[in-house]
Amino acid sequence: MAKTHARTAYDKLSHKHKRFVDEYLVDFNATQAYIRAGYAPNDSHASRLAGKGRISAAISERMDTHGITAERIASGLAGIAWGDEPSKRVTGSNPHSEQDRLSALDKLSKIRGMVTERQQVEQVGPVRVMFDDGTPAQRAAAAGEAAAERRKAAEVNR
Repeated sequence: MAKTHARTAYDKLSHKHKRFVDEYLVDFNATQAYIRAGYAPNDSHASRLAGKGRISAAISERMDTHGITAERIASGLAGIAWGDEPSKRVTGSNPHSEQDRLSALDKLSKIRGMVTERQQVEQVGPVRVMFDDGTPAQRAAAAGEAAAERRKAAEVNR
């Protein structure tokens, strides 16, 4: 009895989705991959498509097939950042430009979680929800307590 070949996540995709995955691996730009795969230009649909479970599994699978791992990327970026790897764009006695090094350090810091793209807001002190249902004296007392708690939290963080 002949063995059947297990279908990979990539094999299970439609032709157009396969094309998107292949194009995404060219420059890791979902919008451009979406357009090159034959879809109408739309940023929100491109990022949504890249985030779908089947598509992201296929992307990950293809990256593994091509040897694109987080460790390898970090190693390559570190080599450029610290001057160990020659840059293909810049030649001469100093093979890396300052821009190459800064770009590599920026990417490394994002990989390591030192820099985030989104702003993180941390809550200092408790959150009080004040409703407009009480006497003016009760509302004033609650506002005074909230102000005191904010001042106390600010002093602790100094």
